[in-house]
Amino acid sequence: MRSKTEVADTSPEIDVSTLGSALLALTRNETDMKWRVVSELPENMILGLNIRERNPSHVALLAASILEEGQIQECVADQFGGKTRVWAGQHRFWAVESINNMAHEAGLDQRLKLRVRVHDGEFTLDQILAVQLAENLHNQMRPEEEAAAIMSLYKLYLQVSVDQPRSVADLARRIGRGETKVRNALSFMNLDENVRKLVESDGIFYSLAVQIARLPLEKQFRAANRIIIYNLDSSGAARLIEETLGEGKQLPGLFSGQQLEVLAKQNGRLAFRNAADRAARDADGYFRRVLALIKLLDNPTKAEATEPILDILAGFISSGRGFLAELDDACPGLTSQILWHVNEIVRRTKD
Repeated sequence: MRSKTEVADTSPEIDVSTLGSALLALTRNETDMKWRVVSELPENMILGLNIRERNPSHVALLAASILEEGQIQECVADQFGGKTRVWAGQHRFWAVESINNMAHEAGLDQRLKLRVRVHDGEFTLDQILAVQLAENLHNQMRPEEEAAAIMSLYKLYLQVSVDQPRSVADLARRIGRGETKVRNALSFMNLDENVRKLVESDGIFYSLAVQIARLPLEKQFRAANRIIIYNLDSSGAARLIEETLGEGKQLPGLFSGQQLEVLAKQNGRLAFRNAADRAARDADGYFRRVLALIKLLDNPTKAEATEPILDILAGFISSGRGFLAELDDACPGLTSQILWHVNEIVRRTKD
C-alpha cells in the first residue's frame, strides 16, 4: 500500500535545446513588462478565470489572518477593460471582500483595500498559465492532486485560447510537463468517480488507475475490484485490462506460476525476517485495500461477494488462525508474545 507521504514528481521537464531562446524571451519579457503595486477596494476590481473553486473555510481563515497580521502576500493581476483583473490570490480577494461586508453590516465606515501587483497591460496565454501554474501546482502534491490541478489548467487553457490551435501537447509544452504525464492526468480525471476515490483512500495505486482508464467507463470500477481482490501488481493489472479489452489471453488463476517463478529466482533462500516483514506488509496492505473498496459500496452492511472471492478472504483469515494454532503447539511462549504485540497494535490504532 502506498505511503501517505508519497507525492507526485512535479519537477518541470526542461528541453535543453531550447533553453537559450527561452531565457532570451524571458529576459526580454522582464524588460518589456511593467509592474506596479496598487491598493484598491475589491469592489472596483474584477476576477480572472480561476482553476480553484472558492473554499469558504479557507476564506474565513484568511480573513482572520488578515485582520490580525495584515495582508502578507500580494495578489497578481493584469489590466483588462480599464480595470484591475485578479488572477492569483483570489481567496485573498474574497477574504478582504468578506471583511468589508462584515464592516458594512456592523455599521462601520472603514473599508480594507486589497494589495495587488499589477501588470500594465493584458496577460498573454503563456502568462496566464504561468501564474496559475505557480499558484496551484506544488512540489508536495500526491499524484491524484497533481492530476486534478492539471485538468483544471487544461480547462482554463481551452477557455482562454479559443482563437489559437489547441492540443494536449501544446499545453504540456506551455506548463513544462511531459506530454505523457499530462495525458495520464487527464485520463485519470475522466475515470469512474469510485476508482478515483479508491486512489484517494490508498485502495489502489495511481499508476494502476491510469491503466484502468483504458477501459470503457462502465467496466472500470469492476476492474479495480478485481485488481484489489486478487492483489494484482502492475503486470497482472495490465493482463487483466488486456483480457477485458479482448486484447490478451485469459488471465491466469490466482496463486499460479507467478509466485513460483519469484521463489525460483531467489533459489528458495528468503531470509526469515525479510519474508515475515514482506508478508506482514502485504497482508496489511491487502486488507486495507479491501476495506477501502467495501467503504465505497452503497450499503456496506449488505455487502455480498462471489464464492471465489469469499474463498480468498476466508483463506487469508483461516491461514492466520491455522498458523497461530500450529505455532502455539510448537512454541507457546512465542505465541503469547505475538498476541501481546497484536493487542498493542490495536491499542495504538485506537489511540
